[in-house]
Amino acid sequence: MKTSSTSGHVADSSKEFISIQALVDNYLEESFTSKPASDKPRQEALQLFSRCLNEYAYLNLSREEAEAYRNGRLDGKTFCQLFGPNKITANIKYFAFTFLVCQKLGSPSVLERVAKVLEQFCKWLAAKNFVSGDDMTQAIWCAVKAGKDLPRASRAEFLIAKECEQYKGRDERHNRKLGNSVISRIESHRIWLQPDSGKAIGPIAISPKIIEHLDADWEIDCAVRQFGKEWRIVEIGNIYPQ
Repeated sequence: MKTSSTSGHVADSSKEFISIQALVDNYLEESFTSKPASDKPRQEALQLFSRCLNEYAYLNLSREEAEAYRNGRLDGKTFCQLFGPNKITANIKYFAFTFLVCQKLGSPSVLERVAKVLEQFCKWLAAKNFVSGDDMTQAIWCAVKAGKDLPRASRAEFLIAKECEQYKGRDERHNRKLGNSVISRIESHRIWLQPDSGKAIGPIAISPKIIEHLDADWEIDCAVRQFGKEWRIVEIGNIYPQ
């Protein structure tokens, strides 16, 4: 098994350090089947995860870790080369429910496949005892939940976008941009959204075929407009499962 040098990283000194990058490489090596249909999606999913960590995970480092990260970057090292498996579990939720949503990967099946690879990778880490306990249990739970919820959110976003097409070109002065707002209530054909400040907005008319893909407490980035006593979504951004 590939391991990394113990210089230029933050890790538990009682254990031999192995970087995230080495773990990803080891997993891909062990799971290689020589069948492109299964190997390529696995590689692409973990490349996405590594890119997420390399670009954003440094934002949640402690002061000591941030200093080590800055020094490592001066030596040309990435986040995944500098940190170990504990940073995998710490960033699963952000990757699954924020990064992947913002990537606009396309079909719900692609999102489901990426989440499944993430779940398998986490279970492999647990089986190899690289990470254990509540952190790993939570990471696996997040991956499983992402596999169910991300495709639903993607379908809802697509269907809402189709309905919003009828409002394009209309006077937008009465549109109310809510930004990321929490779904505070759901009924058979309408929802209520709670913005960051102020009262909840609703009822917002939503067709039942869209409602079935939404859950309370999810966040929607959208703009709404009032038509009589009801509101309607007239612009849609991302939908973030929680």
